[in-house]
Amino acid sequence: MTTTKRLTTRGHATAEAIRDRVDFITSGALSANAPSSPLGPWARTGDLWGRDLDQFKADVPLIDYVVYSYATPIAWHLSTGEWYRVCQSFSITTSKHQGNLYLIDTAKHASTLTPITGERGHWRVECDTCGTVIALVKGKDAARQRCFEHHINGVHWDGTRHSSSVSA
Repeated sequence: MTTTKRLTTRGHATAEAIRDRVDFITSGALSANAPSSPLGPWARTGDLWGRDLDQFKADVPLIDYVVYSYATPIAWHLSTGEWYRVCQSFSITTSKHQGNLYLIDTAKHASTLTPITGERGHWRVECDTCGTVIALVKGKDAARQRCFEHHINGVHWDGTRHSSSVSA
């Protein structure tokens, strides 16, 4: 039987517990655990939406550890050895909780953001590791978000991602 540690909401011990996939709770709203049975379609998704929600649903059969802020997964580990960190922002408190994820080994991928000639306001986001076009998007903020998603998780436009062993 796994014992659940009680930790502080922020601190190096909490980051280490996440990295080492130790079940824990805090007196705040941060917690993490390995599901006692495989997650199913009933898994808590909290406030996840968009690409992160789609990725969580796709990863459910492989998830062996989840970090939650309130009821929302902010990171999860797969039985394949990969980590996934959500790219979206939530409340100030959840942003602080996301700060505890700095020790997990997610794919770090560089990407290049360039304006598309003749297409005002459109940007091309390209993976520096493999040269794949990650996205063609309208608006620099949307392009920056795709760069961030790619940097953290290696996510390409079609939802595929690099192995976490590749780094740029």
